[in-house]
Amino acid sequence: WPEVSEEFEKTFKSLVEKYELRLTAYDGYSDPRRIAGRVLTADENAEYIRIQVRSAKKLGFPILRLQFWPAMISGPGRGNIVPYAEKMGVKVGHEIHAPQSFASPALKELIDTVQSVNSPFLGFVHDCGMFASSCAKPYLDKFTQMGVPAPIREHIVELWRQKTPLEQVFAEVKAMGGNDMAILMALESN
Repeated sequence: WPEVSEEFEKTFKSLVEKYELRLTAYDGYSDPRRIAGRVLTADENAEYIRIQVRSAKKLGFPILRLQFWPAMISGPGRGNIVPYAEKMGVKVGHEIHAPQSFASPALKELIDTVQSVNSPFLGFVHDCGMFASSCAKPYLDKFTQMGVPAPIREHIVELWRQKTPLEQVFAEVKAMGGNDMAILMALESN
C-alpha cells in the first residue's frame, strides 16, 4: 500500500464477486508528515494521493475518501489532484468527522474552495462522528491511562466542543504543560 499489486487486485476482486459486495469508497490517507522531520510539499502529497486514486480505480471503487487541504484541489501545477481524479473517473471526497461540522470555520473555507473548483469529482464524505456531541468514555479513559492530567483532558474536551482550530488547541495544551500524550489527545480530538 498505497500501490496495489496485481495479485492483491485479483484476490480482492474475486472476494468482492464471491460475497456479492458493492464497492462504495476506498479509504485513502493524506499524510503530509509521513517523512520524519518535515512536512511534505503539496506536490509531494498530491503524488501520494494520485497513487491512491489509481489504486481505487484498479480495485473498482468509485470514490476515494480522505482528508485534503485547499492547495491540493485548487493549487497550480502538479499539486492539484482534481484533473487526475477526473481523468481516472474516481471521485475524491474529503471526510468530515468529529469535531468538524458544516459550521466549523475551517470546513467552511474548504467548502467554499470545493465550490469554486466546481468539479463533479470533488466533494465530501460524511463520517457519523461529525454528529457526535461529546467524547466517548473509553476514549477519555485511554488518555487517563496514558497519563494526561484531568485538567488538560477536560480543557481538550471543552476546546473540542467549541470546535477550536487545531493550532490553537496545540498552543493551549502546550501552555498548560501538556506532554506528548496530551498533544496526541489534542490531535486525535480534532
